[in-house]
Amino acid sequence: MDLLFIILSLSAVPGLLAVIILDQDNISAFRSDPSVKLVLVSSDETTPELEKLEEALRTKKIQTVVAAVPRKQKHVVSQLDLPEKEGIYFITGDDRYEYTGIKQMDPISEWIIRKQGARVITEKNEISARVERNGALLVGFFDSKDSEEAKIYNEVATLTDAVDSCIVTDSDIMTDYRAEPGSILLLKKYDEPETNFFQEFSKENLLDFIQRETLPNLIQFKLEHAAKVMNCGRKIHFLLVSDSNDEEHDDRTEAIRKVGQLHRNDMLFVHVDLLPESQPVLDLLSVSENMIPGMFIYELETGYRYMQTGAISLMTVNKFLMDYKEGNLERIVLSESLPNREENEPVKTLVSLTFMEAVNQNESVVFVMVYAPWSDKCKELAEVWNQLGDNFTNDKKVTMAKMNGIKNEILTTHVDQHPSIVWVPRGGTDVLVYKGKKNYESLKKFIEKKISDKPDEKGEDEEEEEEDEDEDDEEELEEDNRDASQISMDNVHSQTSAGDIIKILPIK
Repeated sequence: MDLLFIILSLSAVPGLLAVIILDQDNISAFRSDPSVKLVLVSSDETTPELEKLEEALRTKKIQTVVAAVPRKQKHVVSQLDLPEKEGIYFITGDDRYEYTGIKQMDPISEWIIRKQGARVITEKNEISARVERNGALLVGFFDSKDSEEAKIYNEVATLTDAVDSCIVTDSDIMTDYRAEPGSILLLKKYDEPETNFFQEFSKENLLDFIQRETLPNLIQFKLEHAAKVMNCGRKIHFLLVSDSNDEEHDDRTEAIRKVGQLHRNDMLFVHVDLLPESQPVLDLLSVSENMIPGMFIYELETGYRYMQTGAISLMTVNKFLMDYKEGNLERIVLSESLPNREENEPVKTLVSLTFMEAVNQNESVVFVMVYAPWSDKCKELAEVWNQLGDNFTNDKKVTMAKMNGIKNEILTTHVDQHPSIVWVPRGGTDVLVYKGKKNYESLKKFIEKKISDKPDEKGEDEEEEEEDEDEDDEEELEEDNRDASQISMDNVHSQTSAGDIIKILPIK
């Protein structure tokens, strides 16, 4: 039975740890309790999960009450202002925060601690112990934990999952760290051991500082780091793919750390080891054995990939980055193998290798449906597309085609929604995106207009497509986005293979 687990932190009841089953009879009293709450939505069996969580919380001396509510009691769930989906949420007042880390007891319990704000530390050795245990620690030095700046700092501590945080009010500890009241210090086991916060003191600047400075110059890819990597704000990722057991591994990583320090505001630097948990990323980059060790650049917004193999040193890393910034690198473009010859098929199958050949001919207008194999919307449009293919099968002014948008790419046009329809005018090379309705009548009318010998009046295309748009587009866009979201680092390996790549010079 699907259950919603609720964890209620009761600092006013020391040592109390119990399990409550929420229902209509006790939800009002539960909601009226002023304590902060953590909510875990899960479809796992309830008893083992609750017992594990209870044990983890007890071990860490986190005073909590654990409660559960069957998901079928939607009214109870709605009274907690929570979505009906799997996830972990922290509730304090009117605010809701979602946990995006690994669904394991230790990370969850650590998250509970952080969401209750920065802890006041009175012993210097506790600071070094927390840095050693967690890898980094944000320290706020204040005259009082109740000062205005300390309140802002404490709010930031509850908002971020990137780093552990504490407050120091002891003047002796401040002296040891050469700190003044109101100063912020980030302590790390990696890169620079101490980084001071010098910006104007505000919530926004503190959050920016944490996001920017807590990431290492070279981060090791691990599943527990995935959310941090994807949400770091850097849209370009540099990835070193290599075996950490290689005898040259330390020299390679040291070279990239040095370069990473210079470019850390532009891109994120990641090492991807040859481990089972790295397979989704290796497949996303289309890495084959002869590419290792290799350097890759991946653009999150476009999905574009760039690669260089061979010797990896300070000089080659710098040159690779400079060539990328100057537009001199080749793109890695996904392409399926050439399809079987299709003489009389009304809808031709294109791949990246044959796309430009198809559009460069001057005899017909080319219309291509770009689809994702799993998408229900794509399957529905495929039926319409096949009908259109049958309708225009004898018209030499028309080429109807389809292309798997997961295993193929269009070099000049980024398609991030599926299904999408692109078309190329007769005698042209520009790949245009169709924005109108995707039903048979609308598409047939559009195709007939584009293949007619009558030239379009200025602006007529745009006006026609705007008229074709309706209220269904918003729903369709949501469906498209859900489809596109499936192309993520945890499932793209099932859609591509390392052999499905070609290299094409970039369009300048």
